[in-house]
Amino acid sequence: MAKSIGFNLDEMSMMTIGDMLDQIEEYVEAHDQEKDHNTAERPATQADFDGF
Repeated sequence: MAKSIGFNLDEMSMMTIGDMLDQIEEYVEAHDQEKDHNTAERPATQADFDGF
């Protein structure tokens, strides 16, 4: 995963596992926000609750 977001071996050797996981989490959150930006939110209706 770290290589797929652009880390090279030198960068990875200088980072701890925790540092890498933090960077990966930030990368995933940034890309999830881009996806969420395209979806519209709306308040739930009674029909939504009934269907649940």
